[in-house]
Amino acid sequence: DQILKTAGYSQANRENQYLCRHLRQKKDMTRHEYTHNDIFEFEAGGSITGLKVVYHCSEKPYEPGQKVIWICHALTANSDAQDWWPELVGPGRLFDTEKYFVVCANMLGSAYGSSGPASINPETGKPYYFDFPMITVRDIVRANDLVRQHLGIEHIDFMVGGSIGG
Repeated sequence: DQILKTAGYSQANRENQYLCRHLRQKKDMTRHEYTHNDIFEFEAGGSITGLKVVYHCSEKPYEPGQKVIWICHALTANSDAQDWWPELVGPGRLFDTEKYFVVCANMLGSAYGSSGPASINPETGKPYYFDFPMITVRDIVRANDLVRQHLGIEHIDFMVGGSIGG
């Protein structure tokens, strides 16, 4: 942006240049959904069966020994870190999705696919709404850990996030 500003580009033109770079970026993190078939007990009480956690990860499957970067998203974001952190996540970026195995699991209770108040309660066939158990940060971590185990990851080399994800 500073280079474009120095070259005399207007604010609108700089924003257009940024959008063009963002749209050209190769999207190589793919969306997945993990379902935990056992009972998931919440720290503050209550439980659900069939807990779902949506996550995005590098296209190439994880291989044991590969360096792992785990991104924890902010409260209102989703698991597509390339969407909201395009300057940092992707091929050739700081969190290089071709060099490292990069994972971002959707936060438990989020509106972006993981189990939460809008999920269908299998007992009633209707959304849980206020009947969904209260969620703690430890519950979110435990749900992320289920995804880690599902992927066969034994060690996370670098974990980063902003807001509640930090």
